[in-house]
Amino acid sequence: MNKSNGPLSLGAVRIPPSLDDRVPVFVLTGFLGSGKTTLLNRVLANEPGPTTLVVVNEFGDIGLDHALMVHAHDDGVVELAGGCICCSLNGDLGRTLADAIWRFSRKGERQFQRVVVETTGLATPAGITRTLHRDHRVAAYYRLAGIVTVVDAETVLSSRHDHPEVVQQVEAADRLVVSKLDRVGKAVRPRVEEWLRRTNPLASVADGSTDDPFEVSPISWRLVGAAEDPAGYHGTMPSRSLSIDAPVDEEAFAGWLDLLLAAAGPALLRMKGIVHVQGDDAPRVVHAVQGTAYPAERLAPRPMDARGTRLVLIGHALAQPDVTALLAVAPLLFPGLAVA
Repeated sequence: MNKSNGPLSLGAVRIPPSLDDRVPVFVLTGFLGSGKTTLLNRVLANEPGPTTLVVVNEFGDIGLDHALMVHAHDDGVVELAGGCICCSLNGDLGRTLADAIWRFSRKGERQFQRVVVETTGLATPAGITRTLHRDHRVAAYYRLAGIVTVVDAETVLSSRHDHPEVVQQVEAADRLVVSKLDRVGKAVRPRVEEWLRRTNPLASVADGSTDDPFEVSPISWRLVGAAEDPAGYHGTMPSRSLSIDAPVDEEAFAGWLDLLLAAAGPALLRMKGIVHVQGDDAPRVVHAVQGTAYPAERLAPRPMDARGTRLVLIGHALAQPDVTALLAVAPLLFPGLAVA
C-alpha cells in the first residue's frame, strides 16, 4: 500500500469549511483571452466593500492586468509579474500570501475576507493547489475554497485541440463559467456545454452573467502527491512586450497594429495593451484573441507621467517572418518604443 497517497496522507485531510476559519482562496483560471479579468472586475465592482484580495499573475515582462483591475489604485491587488505562478513563481505566491496577513491588516484586523488568485492564461492550477496544501506559511492561514475556470465559448472547441492547457483547466474546475455566449450561434452553445459536461461532469456550469462565480462547493479533495509534477506552462510559448513612454499617433499606430494582427492571424493567441494616443488624456484598452480584435475600451484619464503605451503579445505567430519584420520596424515608426 502506498501510504503517501492514502486518504489520511498530508494534504488530503480537510476540515469542513463551516468549522474552518482560515481565509478561503479561489483560483481563477482560463485560457488566454477567455475573460478572466472582465469577470473579476464585475465581481469587484459589485462588492459592498474591499472584501477580496486579488493576486494576479502576469505572463511576460510588462504587467497590465494590475492596471486593468477596477480597484488597482487601492492596496487590494498584488501583482506577480515575469513568469507563471504554476512553476517559477510558486515561491513568490507562498511569500505573497503569507505576507498579506499583516500587510493588509489595520489595527490588528485583516482587511479582506477572501483571496482570488488569477492565473496567467497558460497556467494550470496544480502548482497553486500544491502551495495551498504544502507550504506551511500558507496552509496555516488559507484554505482552497474552489477552482473557477472561465471558458471562451467562441474559441474553446478549436483551442482544446491545439492547447492542452484548455482541457486541463476545464478538468480542474469546481465551477465552469462560460463567457462570450453572445458571440456564438445557438447551434454552438449546446456543443460547448456538452463538451464541458463530458470533460468535467462534476463541475457546475454557469454563464458569464452569474452574480458571483465564486459561490462554489469544491467537488474533490484536490490531492497533490509529493512527487507530482505540476502540468503547467514551462516556457515554450513565445511572447513579446512593447513599451513607449510617449503618446502615439492614433492613425499610424492603429495602421501598424492592424497589419500586425492580419499577419499573425489565429497563431497570435493573445494581444492586450494600454494605448495612449496623442491629444487624449484617457488611455484605451486593446484586446485580441486568436486573431480576432475586440473594440477598444476607454479607461479613466491618467496623469501626464502615466501616459505610456504597453502591449503584450503571446503566441507562435511571433516567430513568423512577417510578424518579426513588423516588430523590428516598430521602433522606427514610433521613436522611443522598446521591444523585449
